[in-house]
Amino acid sequence: MSLLTCAAQAATPSHLYLLNGDLHDLKGGADLIASAGGTVDNTGFNYLANKGLSFVGALGGTYTIDFSYESYELAGYRRLLDFKNGSTDNGLYSHNGYLDLYMGGPNRGAAQFSTHEFKRITISRDANTKQVHTYLDGQLQLSFLDRDDRAVFVATGARFFMDDGGEAGPGKVDYIAFYDQALSSAEIASLTPAVPEPSSYALLAAGLLAMGTKLRRRRQ
Repeated sequence: MSLLTCAAQAATPSHLYLLNGDLHDLKGGADLIASAGGTVDNTGFNYLANKGLSFVGALGGTYTIDFSYESYELAGYRRLLDFKNGSTDNGLYSHNGYLDLYMGGPNRGAAQFSTHEFKRITISRDANTKQVHTYLDGQLQLSFLDRDDRAVFVATGARFFMDDGGEAGPGKVDYIAFYDQALSSAEIASLTPAVPEPSSYALLAAGLLAMGTKLRRRRQ
């Protein structure tokens, strides 16, 4: 499959925050809201314990959220994503270095990760099937049948890296992307970074150059 074909088939975010010096949505939505104690620079958003980000906006019951982050603390529970604005303990956590979709009880993934290494975290929910899936670097970790809509966000939006108690640690987030559809496992596995890295641009340019050279030779 060509690079151009891959690009054409890529899922398009409904909200995209690159966090390169600001908290703006490249898709024109509202800025993320940073807690006091968090700072954004050209490499991402740095947050202290329980000083994360808030997204204000309707997400509905069908969504995919994809973000890349590194944690500086992994002991115990560290909340990554809060669905209900602190009104319950339900949410997506790291738990001693494992992804854990806590829904009234632990639901731990299989793969463990370490501090100070960036990991891509993805969660999807389908309102029709009520299935919630979580992924680590594109690999499925666990699934949950959300009969009681515990993973449906409140109208005020979502909170990242914040907890109503003390279960939130410091770290850094590189980007956050929202999709208004429940991406499949295959789509999530093939997701590229929200914006191509310089090496990806170079690969794309090399591919286009090769295609152009081939066409010129055919004409000659």
